[in-house]
Amino acid sequence: AISGRPPVISKIADKSPLFGKVKEGDVIEKLVLGDGTILSDLNEEELKAALAESSEDKNRKFIMNDNKRGIEIPAGSLKISLFSNPPTIGEVKDDSPLIGIVKSGDVIECLILGDGTKLTGLDALGLSQALYKSYNDPNRRFVLSKSSALKVDLPAGKLKIALSGIPAMISRIAEHSPLVDKVKVGDVIEKLVLGDGSVYTNLGSLKLTSILSESIKDSNRKFILQSGNIVTIPAGSLGINIAGNPPVIKEITDESPMVGRLHEGDVVASLVLGDGTELTDMNAAELHEALKNSFNDPNRKLVLDLGTTTAENLSKRGVVGKSSSTLEIDIPRGKLGVAFIGDPATVSEIAGNSSVDVQVGDVVVSL
Repeated sequence: AISGRPPVISKIADKSPLFGKVKEGDVIEKLVLGDGTILSDLNEEELKAALAESSEDKNRKFIMNDNKRGIEIPAGSLKISLFSNPPTIGEVKDDSPLIGIVKSGDVIECLILGDGTKLTGLDALGLSQALYKSYNDPNRRFVLSKSSALKVDLPAGKLKIALSGIPAMISRIAEHSPLVDKVKVGDVIEKLVLGDGSVYTNLGSLKLTSILSESIKDSNRKFILQSGNIVTIPAGSLGINIAGNPPVIKEITDESPMVGRLHEGDVVASLVLGDGTELTDMNAAELHEALKNSFNDPNRKLVLDLGTTTAENLSKRGVVGKSSSTLEIDIPRGKLGVAFIGDPATVSEIAGNSSVDVQVGDVVVSL
């Protein structure tokens, strides 16, 4: 049996000639006929009709999408947590109806409702809202894709990064961190894997900082990261208003294709064009001009600065809270070129020639 768009194998009879060759949840990307005709982007009914018309063709083939699989999801609460963009499964509770079917790190490409409506391009908040609205739909389906997670080897010793939120997100990287050029602000830490095989998932910043401290001598640790700050944008008008330096999303119209994918208050770090060119350090006017010049580019992306976005917007992206872990900064001998005020001491001013890697507003916890 086949259902949905893209077509997903939903059931396989014991006597099917495909028994053992395909499995439930496999996504059919193309049907190739014996004469070389390739049929793609078919829905359930179109694929069934094509199979019926080619029933005498002994040389037809399915091209399966190995990176995707479809699953049926029941009505009611799924008891899973979501974060990032595209929406990624964080925690699967022990009493979830999807236990054993999905796992932490699975990326949800789309939600297909019982009436055939296909919802794509959602972030964690948008998908959560769609699941709530379809709470009573017993015929919903997810199309899952393989995680876009990145493995980063961690050395023993101090990493010199700051973390915030739940799940933990990298909010700051010290100049002399061993992870410079390996991670970036806005990366969400999906998992921490220790050298003994222990795996920690969906940790908040304080708990993760504690485990990193306890495993400081472990030279075989790894982060599994999700980049939650990259948003694909379509060609054409985006229906958004931008202001400031750096550019901040000020308004999103109801007709905008970015509803549920961008949020008012999001800070834009860069624009990546379809040819790979990345435009950085722009103000609002420059970004507006770059978007205008790339109007017909269907593969452009916005990179958001999650390190400076608001707690409210982090929550919308599935990162809860902004309480940060500490960051150890090496300070040289001599004058620092830094002024402090208050109790606890807070950085209030930084001289232009200061070599200390701090920011105005940083609070000194200890020396």
